[in-house]
Formats: sequence, structure tokens, C-alpha cells
Amino acid sequence: MIKSIETLFKSAILALGVLGFASTPALADEYIGGDISVDLNTDEEVAILAADIEVTGRIGGEFAAAGAEIMIDATFEDDFAVAGADVYVAGEIAGDAAFAGAEVSVLANILGDAAIFGADVTVSGFIGGELAIAGADVTLDASSVVTGPMEVKARRFEADGRVIGDVTIEAERITIRGVFEGPIEIYAREVVIGPEAVITGPITVRSPTPPVIEDGAQVGGFDHIQEAWDESRIDNWDFQIENVVLPSVAFFGAVNAALAFLVGLLVAALFPQSMARMSGQFRQRPLVSTGLGLIIWATAGIILLILMSLVAATVVGILLIPFFLLAIPVIYYLSFVFGGVVIGDRIFNRSGERVGYAIRALSLLAVMAVIGILSLIGEVGWFFILLSWLLVYIVSFIGFGAWTLTIFNRQPQGHAAEPTMPGALEGDAV
Repeated sequence: MIKSIETLFKSAILALGVLGFASTPALADEYIGGDISVDLNTDEEVAILAADIEVTGRIGGEFAAAGAEIMIDATFEDDFAVAGADVYVAGEIAGDAAFAGAEVSVLANILGDAAIFGADVTVSGFIGGELAIAGADVTLDASSVVTGPMEVKARRFEADGRVIGDVTIEAERITIRGVFEGPIEIYAREVVIGPEAVITGPITVRSPTPPVIEDGAQVGGFDHIQEAWDESRIDNWDFQIENVVLPSVAFFGAVNAALAFLVGLLVAALFPQSMARMSGQFRQRPLVSTGLGLIIWATAGIILLILMSLVAATVVGILLIPFFLLAIPVIYYLSFVFGGVVIGDRIFNRSGERVGYAIRALSLLAVMAVIGILSLIGEVGWFFILLSWLLVYIVSFIGFGAWTLTIFNRQPQGHAAEPTMPGALEGDAV
């Protein structure tokens, strides 16, 4: 993929900065919450994590946001990255830009490179640098102008705008009605060049059948190469092969995040004191929690297997072997759940004071939603699947470390103001 994909790799991690929010001191330009609407005028970097986000104004530093519904109409003087379910961005962006979401609408004028990943993608603004798009339905509106090279991989692609640079398109169905001034390389099952199309550069089409060139279309040098359609060259969005439904890796990743959220709700309800102590341990020693968790995560399975081999020397030990085998995946999964709880607490509870069950549930939802959304977006690019599973591992390390520190240090940390509830078990640490 072209250079803007590299920009996306750097920027998307900032946009999805769960770990950055969790492990760094609070900054004046961090915004965390449920619904956030801000009108800014700042030269600092800005990072936002919330459910619904609205931004207007001017931002001089780098900008990153992650949420469910994102609506932005502002001026950005540096790099820009957003990830969410529904993403709408207008205004001006002077640097490089990265977008990820289910439905992405880009009306902004972007002077740098742009990378867009989503299910439904619409571009209506000006792109001054390179443009890379991966999605299911991709549309370049009539108002769009792309001056640099463009690379598109999609299920369906429609272009009514103007593209000046070199173009590479791989899609099942392609419809061109706009103006293309540079060379075009197309690989598709079906290509239609509409009557409004103006193609001045040479165009090479690789497809099973010749493209349909409608009356009125202006096409320069044209070359058709008959080539069979290979479905594997673009991402499969149908999840169906020969009438057999096959769940994808992205599907399992999203289900994993959803299940972890439900388990976390249950644990937070049954063991509120322990969750508060665990969150306090991570708040007090985030690097120790992460490093310790990495070591234990890597060795816990081996230790349990050694213990299992030792107890297998007795009759009772043999009977306990199934419980050891069951304990290994349960412990690993709980570490992921606990990591989501303590990171969510660090994100939403910046003061370290006692929080209620509703806030803890909301914070856990935010963490797992980011991982789940990344997994689902992975249907348009393996990068997002890999990023989501990387976050799963890191969250698990943090959970393992905070859990271990809580077991060996039963004194509350970071939530000292939280009283012991009447009748609560002093030994409820999990």
C-alpha cells in the first residue's frame, strides 16, 4: 500500500489511544467521557475518547479521536486521525489524515496524504497528497478532487470526481463518471464508463469481459486485457462460501470483546472492593503492572502444567487434572477482563476517587468497544485485526500484573477514600 498507509499505522494507534490514556498523566487537551462537544482554539495536541464526539474550532497540534459517532468541522494544522462507527469530517486538515469506521464521510480539504478504511466510504473534499482507500462501498463525489496518486480496494467503487495522479483500482464493480487525468490500472469483474467520464491518460482494464463504454464518454489510450476474476484479490465481505457461512477472524474478535464486557460487568458487580484495589494498583504502578503481567502471562501456563505433573503422582491429583486444564484458559481470559476494567477506570476516573458501578461499566464498555470495532473494521484490512489482537495481549498483560499485585498487597491503593461496605468480605480478591 502507498505511503499514507504508513501514516495510518502511526496515527491510528494514537486515535485508539486506550493505553496512552491509561498510562500517562492527565493533559489539558485530553477529553474523556460519554458525550463530548468542544469548540477549541489551541496549539496543543488534542486527544478525545468518548461515545459521541463533536468538534469545531482550530487545533494547531496533532489530533486523535476514538468514539462511536464522530462529527467534526474544524481546522487542523497538523496530522489527524479518527476511528469510530459513524465518522463525519469537514473543514481543513494541513497534515496527513487517517480515518477508520463503519460509515466514513470525508468532506474536509486535506493537504497531506489520506488513508481511509471503512464499510461505506464517501469522499467529497480535496486531497492534496496520496489517497488510499479500502472498503466495501467507496464513492468519490462530484465535488472531490485528488491531486496525488490514488489506490482503491473495494467491493463497489463509483467515481464522479476529479483525479489527477496515477490510479490503481481493484474492485468487483467499478463505475467511472468523473475526470481522470493520469494513468489508470483497473482490475475488476465489471467496469462501466459513463457518458460523463473524461479519461485523458492511458487506461488498462483487466477483467473477464470488456468494459462498457457508454456514448459520450471521452477515453484516451485504452487497453483491455482479458483476465479471469479472482475473488481473493479483494477482501471478502460476504462471509459466505458455497452457501456455508464461515465466521471470520474479525467476527471472533468482536465476540471476544463483547463477552469480556459481560464478564467484566459480572465481576465488577460481585467484587467491587477487589476491582477498586486492582484499579488502584495499576494507577499506582502502571509500568510494573504491565511488565509483571507480561512475565506472568508468558509463564503461567508452564507453571500450571508443572504443578499438574507433580500432583498427577497421586490419585487425588489425577482427579484434579481436568480442573488444572480448565483453569489455564479461565485465568488467561480473566486477565483480559481485569485489564479492561483497570484501564477503563484509568481512562474515565482521572481523579482516582471512588466511582460507581455505572461509571465502571461505561469505562469497560469504552475499552472493549474500541477492540471490538477494530476487529470488525478488520474486514477491510488485516492491519486492524492485528492491531485489535495486539491490544488484547497488552490489556491481558496489564490485567495479569494488576491482579498479581492485588493478591500480594491486600491494602487498597489509589482508592483509599473508598470505605469497606457493611458485610463485605475482606477476602474478596479474585
